[in-house]
Amino acid sequence: MFNPRNATRQYLTAHLCKCGPRCVLEALIAVEAGQDLDFVLADFARLAPEAYASVGADRLPFITGLSDDFLNRRYGKLREVV
Repeated sequence: MFNPRNATRQYLTAHLCKCGPRCVLEALIAVEAGQDLDFVLADFARLAPEAYASVGADRLPFITGLSDDFLNRRYGKLREVV
């Protein structure tokens, strides 16, 4: 019987989370577009989290058109600069 929460998926998911919120969002978009979850997880595991961070690919571009004051009041942080 196939376990959808198997050890490989758990390991790859933990790796994906270490790669940052942008990688998680891109993975979710890929799965929503029809790519296989296991393929997407393995694809993001090819690079170390530090590789994504070194080129800024670990952060969301966070372009919303909302003011920094609104974002700070609502979420307790300012807009990230890309």
